[in-house]
Amino acid sequence: MSELETKSHSVKERLRFIELTLLFRGWIIRKDIVDKFETSMPAATRDLKAYNDLAPGNMSLDKSTKKWVIELGGFNPIFPIERNTALSILRNSEFAQSIGITHSGGVLGVPRISAPSIDVLAHLTRAVANGEAVLIEYCAASRGVETTEIVPHSFVDNGTRWHIRSYDKERGRFWDFVIGRIMSIKHIDSKVLPEETYDADHQWNRMVRLELIPHPSLKNLNNKKALEYEYGMENGQLTIQVRAAVAGYWLRMWNVDSSTDHSLDGKQYQLYLKNPETLYDVENALLAPGYNKP
Repeated sequence: MSELETKSHSVKERLRFIELTLLFRGWIIRKDIVDKFETSMPAATRDLKAYNDLAPGNMSLDKSTKKWVIELGGFNPIFPIERNTALSILRNSEFAQSIGITHSGGVLGVPRISAPSIDVLAHLTRAVANGEAVLIEYCAASRGVETTEIVPHSFVDNGTRWHIRSYDKERGRFWDFVIGRIMSIKHIDSKVLPEETYDADHQWNRMVRLELIPHPSLKNLNNKKALEYEYGMENGQLTIQVRAAVAGYWLRMWNVDSSTDHSLDGKQYQLYLKNPETLYDVENALLAPGYNKP
């Protein structure tokens, strides 16, 4: 067992904060730890010493400013993070404020214009957690207001709104219900059958391979190297696996030309789906830009 593994959870949290602050701001002082964890100055000193003992090449003390400064040449994180995790950390307004990047608004994201009620969310999370059915009054875009019994199993954020993937007992199928369109919801004592559960949702459990490449048309994309670098493509291609139930949403959100002949014009279509045939039998494939079902 490493020395880091012997530390308590609370100590690890403080050490991780020290490392993240060093990484994203370049320096840290005792007051940062005191303000974040409501601890004392002597305790913050011990935390800084503990981190320095665990990672002696990561920071050094500037005695004139009392700042611990990152050592770029020898920095080796003891809490490695994935890129997506790093982006989530920076989107956290509290952390962004603590490192001083909020003076111009911090990390600006797309405003949420569709927000479900807490009561609806709470009913749904309880139903998912306990494998239960709920009765909802739902305002469908094409059919108006209707009442139906559903068995929810998974949440989806499609970039614009939240869905709840559910079995619709009324129509005998799995479907995506926009959470913001649920007008009322209540728990019901209804038996949930095996064919109504997560395991029986073929579209959810089927994985689809998407092969994304820079768009071949120079009218859409003049320099394909830009996208190859941005997306970390290997041999000019980015390959990802997604659930069939969300493939159409993702391709639409990414503006991926999914036509068979890369025929969509427009600067917004800088990516092309090299293997559109992979969308065969994907229920929401028609959401993908340019896709025509064979």
